[in-house]
Amino acid sequence: MATPPLTTKAPRLTSQKALQSIVHYYSEASNEYEGWSSDFNMHFGYYEWGMNPFDRETMLEKMNQRVFEVLGSHIPNKTFKHILDMGCGYGATTRSFANQREVESVTGITIAPNQVFEAQQLAKEKHYDCTLTYIIDDYHHTQFDDATFDGIVAIESGCHSPEQDKATLLKEAYRLLKPNGSFVMADGFLKKDERLNPVMDYCYRKVCQHWALGEFGSINQVKETMEALGYKDIKVEDASMRVAPSVASIPLVATVYLLKRLIKGNNTSQKWSHLLAPVFLLPLAFCLHRFGYYIISGRKPE
Repeated sequence: MATPPLTTKAPRLTSQKALQSIVHYYSEASNEYEGWSSDFNMHFGYYEWGMNPFDRETMLEKMNQRVFEVLGSHIPNKTFKHILDMGCGYGATTRSFANQREVESVTGITIAPNQVFEAQQLAKEKHYDCTLTYIIDDYHHTQFDDATFDGIVAIESGCHSPEQDKATLLKEAYRLLKPNGSFVMADGFLKKDERLNPVMDYCYRKVCQHWALGEFGSINQVKETMEALGYKDIKVEDASMRVAPSVASIPLVATVYLLKRLIKGNNTSQKWSHLLAPVFLLPLAFCLHRFGYYIISGRKPE
């Protein structure tokens, strides 16, 4: 069955060419994420003591749970009835949230039409008490009314935005939140606003190129932007060591992926990009004084 046509407009801060490169990447490479996660989680995992560090799928689901915990940490006992996932991929996080008590609806948005279609199909495979909705939309400028959602998350999707301060995304999330609603972003960030050395800069640019990313956020700039927009109770969790076990599985996953590509043939440039990006990511992951993985969150006041 054909995927629906792309109807969203390009964000004003991103060129149409850059937008289409993201859509093209995911149209070609999204299915390859099944090698990373059987449930199509398109992010890193969250490790807690006592967990099996080799059980990647459990850690991936734990990241979904951890983000939901942070979402509710700003106002204890708050009910998050309507949640938005800004950059939902194949909807793994939305399906995880759908299992939480008292959640009435979860909406996922993405600019990739094939992801909307596949997320809808995956959601049909299991009964959920809440409503799951997937829409083609741009998280910089969405179609929703003001104060629509109790909670908003962006898990490893903000990196597609070309802004290091993620101001447009953060402003849109603030607009969409109801009073006392919470926002959570989990992603890789730059720790310092300084020029990278030539080797690290080369690896960084290659990661952005092969994964169709804009820029990694600057954790300091993102925090300052959230403060300027009016977010309260801003919390910053350095989760770098929490994601380390799943990052460590990259060489094995990449090797298996390479062998499959060689056997299957029909290898497009995007499929090779999907393989090369994590290769260049590994040096960045070990450069802990410049790069880190953070979960940053805040609340819209009443």
